[in-house]
Amino acid sequence: MSLYKRKDSPYWWVKITHGGGCLQRSTGTTDRRQAQEYHDALKAALWEQERLGAKPKFSWNEAVVRYLAETSHKASQADDKSHLRWLDRHLNGVALEEIDRARLDRIRQEREAEGVANATVNRMLEVIRGILRKVANEWDWLPKAPSIRMLAEPTRRVRRITREEAERLLAALPTHLRAMAKFSLETGLPKSNVTGLSWSQLDLTRRCAWIHPDQAKARKAIAVPLSAAAVLVLREQTGKHPDVVFTYRGTPVTQVNTKAWR
Repeated sequence: MSLYKRKDSPYWWVKITHGGGCLQRSTGTTDRRQAQEYHDALKAALWEQERLGAKPKFSWNEAVVRYLAETSHKASQADDKSHLRWLDRHLNGVALEEIDRARLDRIRQEREAEGVANATVNRMLEVIRGILRKVANEWDWLPKAPSIRMLAEPTRRVRRITREEAERLLAALPTHLRAMAKFSLETGLPKSNVTGLSWSQLDLTRRCAWIHPDQAKARKAIAVPLSAAAVLVLREQTGKHPDVVFTYRGTPVTQVNTKAWR
């Protein structure tokens, strides 16, 4: 069957026999007529590749899979995946050659309309730019990557939280988030280093924590001194999980931007 539906996707998918194998790909549309047009165009393109030696065409999905595999070492890959999940509604099944400046501007405008900060929009655009640069400069899947316009970000330094604000924040948070927030305030560590903190990174006797090179943006190990308050927070987590420090009902906490936090 050339067109079919999958349980895990709202879109039509195509299945085409090509080069002795079977190519399966999302059409990126829920409309059967549009899906059939996509199928016919893809089949014609494959025929051109096989018979006429035309250069193969790749989709956004294929680029994402390869990009994640090549950047698995990135400390910020969890953030990249979060942006890519949001982008899936716009770029799932889209051919790379169809991702132009106009399409990217529409994506940027829709993200802005959600009321997020310019910095958040820019981080998403940086992921797109990183993928498209690899597509054009390293993998030779496109002759040129489209230019991407970034938004202006405030240049002033974000002020420090006051002691009174910190006390109000901690009082308002549920127990598991309060512990993580207090540890962050005591150490200055960012979210990713706190949620991913393991017992093997701690020496409570010497009151020191270690951030591994693959967890640090500078790719260098970082020694973090622990205050008495930070050590107390850690001791309160003892016995809750054999490997990870901060948990909720026995499960490691991976996301703190939750309804409880807001």
